[in-house]
Amino acid sequence: MIASGEGYCCPQVNTAKMLIPKADRKKIHEFLFREGVCVAKKDFNLPKHPDIDTKNLYVIKACQSLTSRGYLKTQF
Repeated sequence: MIASGEGYCCPQVNTAKMLIPKADRKKIHEFLFREGVCVAKKDFNLPKHPDIDTKNLYVIKACQSLTSRGYLKTQF
C-alpha cells in the first residue's frame, strides 16, 4: 500500500555502466588528440581495435561517452 505523498512517478532505469581501464582510456584520448578523428567498426566482439592497442568495445564506448558530452560528433 502506498502512503499519500509517495508514488511511482519516475520508474528507475538500471543501465549498465562501462568501466574502461585508465590506461586504455588514456590511449584512446591520446589517439583522438593526435589524429583528430577515430573510426571504430560497430563490432562489439572484435578483440582489438586496428589503430589503437585496446579492445574495440572500449573504443566504441569511450566515443559514445564523449559524444554524449558534446566533445565528439558521430557520423555514419
